[in-house]
Amino acid sequence: MTRFAQIGFLSLLAISACLLTANRLFSQADSLATEQRKFLIVSITVTGNKHTRAEVIIREMQTKVDREATASQLEMDRRRIESLGLFHRVEMELFPDGIGYNLEIIVSEQWYFFPYPVVFFNDRDYKLSKLSFGAGVAHTNFRGRAEVIQATGWLGYNPTIALSYGNPWILGDARFFARVNFYFADKRSLTYDLREEEISERQVSFGGMIGKRLTLRTSLSLGLNYREIRFRPAVEGQTLDPSGRDRLLETSLIFSNDHRDLISDPIRGWFIL
Repeated sequence: MTRFAQIGFLSLLAISACLLTANRLFSQADSLATEQRKFLIVSITVTGNKHTRAEVIIREMQTKVDREATASQLEMDRRRIESLGLFHRVEMELFPDGIGYNLEIIVSEQWYFFPYPVVFFNDRDYKLSKLSFGAGVAHTNFRGRAEVIQATGWLGYNPTIALSYGNPWILGDARFFARVNFYFADKRSLTYDLREEEISERQVSFGGMIGKRLTLRTSLSLGLNYREIRFRPAVEGQTLDPSGRDRLLETSLIFSNDHRDLISDPIRGWFIL
């Protein structure tokens, strides 16, 4: 290859590199311009929600009717709706309408009702005498309002029942949320193995939590829970009360600040609890 050809080849490479860099910069600029472009939203409709109420979806959005929204804001709203855990897929489409745009939210609902069996051995002792068996059921979108209700129970060794109910939005514009739970277990205490006599350990707890969504990303909640542990017969040293029954009252105050792009499998953001 002559020196002239070498110079021409290197020049061609330099020009190609410059054009590639320029195209990339223009592409990034176009992408940024698209993200920052504002759309006046004149209406919001939800389709595909056969069970879920539309208000459950719209209340998670920062975008409102008769307000402008950027493409990046719409994408964040789409991710917030995905984070509800109610849909396989969430898509958004904009349709021109006079001076503004109609926003259509298209969702694909997932299965919400989950019955399941409960079978396990206790204490890693694979004997029929230590077998527990039962069933449970969970509904993650009760009444189409994203309420979660769950019940689990089993018989056999250490019979137990657990119930819980959570509502992510109560009292309308006040934006409160609440959860209640109940737990009961009648266990064979491990102290039995040491004392060689039958000792039952009864555990009961119930309580709840009420909170308020301060913004779409922050919340404050107050929890109250009662627990009772009772040994029959009483075992010295197992409870604070010599009668064999301890009663405990627990309270909690929780502030949450959630800036994750997705609740499950987040890619970016931060979460403070």
